Amino acid sequence: MAQRPERPLSGDNEYGLESALFAEKLEEDFGSALHQEDRQAYQSLSLCVIDAVFSIQARYTGVKNVVKRYCQTYRLQKMYRPDRRVLPPREEQDCITDLLREINRLGSARFASEVLKNRARTSARSGILKAEAVRLFASTLAKHGVLYLQDVPICLANPGVEETVRSIPGQRSGITFRYMLMEAGCDDLVKPDTMVLRYLRQALGRTVQTGECQSLLSGAAALLRRRFPNVTPRSLDKLIWERQSAAARKPSQGCRRRPFRSRVGGS
Repeated sequence: MAQRPERPLSGDNEYGLESALFAEKLEEDFGSALHQEDRQAYQSLSLCVIDAVFSIQARYTGVKNVVKRYCQTYRLQKMYRPDRRVLPPREEQDCITDLLREINRLGSARFASEVLKNRARTSARSGILKAEAVRLFASTLAKHGVLYLQDVPICLANPGVEETVRSIPGQRSGITFRYMLMEAGCDDLVKPDTMVLRYLRQALGRTVQTGECQSLLSGAAALLRRRFPNVTPRSLDKLIWERQSAAARKPSQGCRRRPFRSRVGGS
């Protein structure tokens, strides 16, 4: 267990003391891991879109395989950039229009089967192919001039981008859009998925609403950065998810069914 600070932490966001108590709980649970810096990030925005869409209700290893197949098919030299803080030049990225062109050339069904080798749908009932959701997502970004990682600030400045993405079947909650931004390098964001909500409920001893996650993790991150400079809301999100995911994989007594594991909560 990490050593408690000599003086109580104090939160300055709307949750005040609750954020401070949550920060202490995070330090107890993660200790030296809070010093670690997560530098891995995708080389291109197109990969962020594919990952975000396919992560909904899916095992994350399978999602990584989907992204890898796209890179291999189109011979993309880099899947990841070496430092998430440094954006690669546009000419070294896979443009959103490149992704769109290939989906439109093959059609979403063939793109799903032949390129991604994954015909998953956004929902079991009346859901569309996730490959089609990727096409609609990418089309929205292209219409707003968001083609490269350097263009992501447009998404933050123009609420119309998110509104259009959330109209895509399976994207109503906005979690996929938020996760795309996080994958692109927005470290101040979190995604309120099942794993994060469960940890918050256990840590705070109360039910936590989806809309509370961002403020609680942002407040805790701000306090923890006094001793752990690399902490961001996104890094806390990742640590929480990894911990909860590991706990979910432990077999329960009297239950042989393998637990379902999803990187992102449902739509």
